[in-house]
Amino acid sequence: MYKPREGQLSWFGHRISGLAIFLFLFGHILSTSVIVWGPHGPDMHAKLDAFYRLPIFTLVFHPLLFAAVAFHALNGIRIVIIDWWSKSTGVQRKLFYAEIVLFAALMLTAVRLMIVPEWNAYQNAKAGGVATASAQVQGGIR
Repeated sequence: MYKPREGQLSWFGHRISGLAIFLFLFGHILSTSVIVWGPHGPDMHAKLDAFYRLPIFTLVFHPLLFAAVAFHALNGIRIVIIDWWSKSTGVQRKLFYAEIVLFAALMLTAVRLMIVPEWNAYQNAKAGGVATASAQVQGGIR
């Protein structure tokens, strides 16, 4: 049975994360362009902005976007090291696993800074309270 190796996994992850970033930027440009070219201008943009503040975006899609950008950036650095360092072929696997460790550290930090305040604000708002100040300052639920 065929088993993909580290180089193939990183190649696949790089393409998927690049596609995800491209789709986000395309959607972002479209939603921002309604300010100028949309039939209702800033009002429509405000509605779209409120839509993007739904918990599905703040709790799921924003962390996934961060994951895509972080993986794509770290893998890009790994590719540059492989291309420019003549002895890199012997340490390709180590570079891949170092990238994964750095990615995991970044994601743990992101979960702590992005998801936990949003989740607490969501639970507070769901219970009838007001969103916490920390969530409001950090761009969370409003």
